[in-house]
Amino acid sequence: MELLRSLLDAGARGVLPGLFCDAALPTEAGNRGVGSRFLARFNRGQEGDPFAPPLSREARVLSTSDGRFVGRKGLVRGVAQEMGPSALLDLGGVQVAVISRRQQLLDPAQLEALQVDLGPVRTLVVKSRGHFRAAFDDFAPPERILEVDGPGLASPQLASLPLHRLTRPVFPLDEGVTWPPARE
Repeated sequence: MELLRSLLDAGARGVLPGLFCDAALPTEAGNRGVGSRFLARFNRGQEGDPFAPPLSREARVLSTSDGRFVGRKGLVRGVAQEMGPSALLDLGGVQVAVISRRQQLLDPAQLEALQVDLGPVRTLVVKSRGHFRAAFDDFAPPERILEVDGPGLASPQLASLPLHRLTRPVFPLDEGVTWPPARE
């Protein structure tokens, strides 16, 4: 959410972040209908959750879907999947794919279910640790992929996570600890 907020604040254009999971938002967009405008409130009802900060922006509904798709590439190739009610929202130059069943963006078919044409997309923001690579290789070859560390539980910076019940020292959080452990 912080990356989305930063993109919007910077006035980014041609950017498509996805997939955001918010059970209420795609249903609201679907009820309002394609072409309608409304105040999209992300993470409504999750106040106080440090990993789901709220964000509100004016949005236009570009498309809606029941979220069903069959994977074409990568991990879900040939497999029928469901994202639940889904919507593509335009937040003023940044289009956001919002789904109601939590999952990573693993296949272009997920975006195609929302009628997304990746051709004009300048920047695809994928909320995934790496599972997207096999399916989006023709859109983003390895030399064009930039990994971004944002706040949240999927951070590769494990030392930044609030790990309170961990026996210390532990690799890779603490300095001087190696893996595999040194034999005595």
